[in-house]
Amino acid sequence: MSAAGGPLAGRTIVITRDETRAASLQTELAARGAVPVLCPVVAIGPPDSWAEVDAALARWDRIEWVVFPSASAVTHLLDRMAARDLGGDAWHGKRVAAVGDATAAELAARGIAVAAVPRRHTGAELARVLLARYPRPAGEALIPRSSRAREELAERLAAGGWPVRTVTAYANTPAEPGPDIRSRLESADAILFAAPSAVEGFTVVAGADYFHRHPGVLAAAIGPVTAAALAKLAPVALVVAEPHTSAGLLRSLERYFASNRAGKTSSRAHLSGGNHP
Repeated sequence: MSAAGGPLAGRTIVITRDETRAASLQTELAARGAVPVLCPVVAIGPPDSWAEVDAALARWDRIEWVVFPSASAVTHLLDRMAARDLGGDAWHGKRVAAVGDATAAELAARGIAVAAVPRRHTGAELARVLLARYPRPAGEALIPRSSRAREELAERLAAGGWPVRTVTAYANTPAEPGPDIRSRLESADAILFAAPSAVEGFTVVAGADYFHRHPGVLAAAIGPVTAAALAKLAPVALVVAEPHTSAGLLRSLERYFASNRAGKTSSRAHLSGGNHP
């Protein structure tokens, strides 16, 4: 099927990710004939202080596992390590876990092997996999995370007996929307969310009642945690990516719009590629 005749052709799809993480998704949407609109509602950057990270790096020999809850955590931790002259040799003897495929891919691009990636890309599932498959480590498990991270991953590992050390590796703050973004949101067919923080940031930009005012706009979540945050905004239609990746998000959009060719939905629906809360 050509892009011109595909289910996403002519659809205005809003991407709420930061610009550095949105490029491939923009390209894929455009290739399918959609009109991608970038609306970053969170800004990703270095933490206010590197003190926590530097303290962890100073005791790097005591760390046995490094557990990454996001691709941004990979980027910022490894960039900081490079700045402190800790290169590839520093990873010898370390075990590494990633919350999902995108995070694992970022690690692979840096030459770091990943021991564990859960099928369901959530912090809770990553903790479950680690506790089920691996013995309690003798050394620490380092979790580099955002300034607005959920506690679930660290708490579950700690409850399972793992010695956990968390550090703020990057800041996640509300972004300043472009001057015309609110008007562009008025013509949206779907809005994509890749994290609960994006949902929170979106409400600042568009208002918590956006989906009430625009019942025909589809909300698309990359995973169940983000979907749970979106459900509080009561969108009429909500899809959840399966698998919890950008590719899964695209497939969920295509399935939804292939089933709703006539236009925007007018009745309540919740669709996904699998069973999600």
